[in-house]
Amino acid sequence: MKSDELFALLRRRGVLWPSAEIYGGAQGLYDYGPLGTALKRRIEDTWSAWFLGLSEDYHLIEPAEILPEAVVRASGHLENFTDPEVSCDSCHSVFRADTLLEKIRPEGVDGLSAAQIGTILAESAVSCPSCGKRTLSVPRPFNMMFGLDFGVTGDERAYLQPETAQGSYLAFARMWDVGRHALPLGIAVIGKAYRNEIAPRQVLFRMRAFTQAELQIFFDPAAFPVPFDRVRQEELPVLRVPARERGEESPERVSAE
Repeated sequence: MKSDELFALLRRRGVLWPSAEIYGGAQGLYDYGPLGTALKRRIEDTWSAWFLGLSEDYHLIEPAEILPEAVVRASGHLENFTDPEVSCDSCHSVFRADTLLEKIRPEGVDGLSAAQIGTILAESAVSCPSCGKRTLSVPRPFNMMFGLDFGVTGDERAYLQPETAQGSYLAFARMWDVGRHALPLGIAVIGKAYRNEIAPRQVLFRMRAFTQAELQIFFDPAAFPVPFDRVRQEELPVLRVPARERGEESPERVSAE
């Protein structure tokens, strides 16, 4: 079944549909219907029961989803939470540079500068997917956080959290006191993350607002034995990029070692 057919089925069955659908919808935003909401809640409840059940020292919190600018500046998100963006000078369409290079450079472009990505685009003679012309701009870093005017005067800035991990780190000092300075300490969060994606696609796989579930475990390495022997022989199904590009669908089994 193709993704368009699957999405049509999900809409008919009340699983999910585009947000603000009666006004034309919005890319990367979806509403969960009755079945989708019930399924999502079951997944969240199962996740919580499993991970919080691993230890009495693991706790679920619900932090604020709006972060002051000082937080994202200190974490590096203000400067580094970016994707490489290119635009077409002819039709003005906008794309993620790494998406345009998926087949040419399947290993991705992480760690490359905008200039290096631009060189690869130029040398590969990549055309605009919309109009077919070779008039793509030089890549530039596009920050994916949603910024907000904060307060009455508008002089302060805040951001919707781009991931839920910040809430756990910001709460550590308070949770450290609540837990009477005992380690290990697990802080779990199930909440919304917001990312102003350049090219939202594939329905739920690349959204602008989505739910994340994370458990951050703070521990003393000298007093926290890692039970690796319990999973040493476990095998994971892995479908590597070259095999996927050859059209293979059967993953190989790879051990933890």
